[in-house]
Amino acid sequence: MRVLRAGEKLFMVRVDRGEEVVAALQAVALSLGIKSGAVTGIGGLREARLAFLDTKTRQYQTRDFAGDYELISLTGNFALFEGRPFLHAHVVLSDAEFRCVAGHLVSAVVGVTGEFALRAGDAPLERRQNDDLGIKEQYIPRSFLPPEEG
Repeated sequence: MRVLRAGEKLFMVRVDRGEEVVAALQAVALSLGIKSGAVTGIGGLREARLAFLDTKTRQYQTRDFAGDYELISLTGNFALFEGRPFLHAHVVLSDAEFRCVAGHLVSAVVGVTGEFALRAGDAPLERRQNDDLGIKEQYIPRSFLPPEEG
């Protein structure tokens, strides 16, 4: 893995063949002291585990995808969960037949390369477990915008 500081709060991250994407990006965020941020990415994967939240059971249904996949798009964010950077990302993957699958990224191993842009936020953001929803939800104690009237 390699990291380039491309701007004051912008970091370009290359995740190399054989490395696990989620672990690598969380390690970068931890190393840089990122407490909130946004991430996007593209690349080539050789295996991935995706998830879909079943809102009735509040459980994630996971599926493994083996073989070569283009990482068409990764979009996500960072927040602190239990004091450490936590990546929440969704992906779209394409196979050799140009069929796409998408979902919540649980894990993925780079097959060719992974290219990511990580933009750090100014304020810390926290996630807390919400058992009613079955997710680690962003905790925002006060809204930046005033409440809507009417």
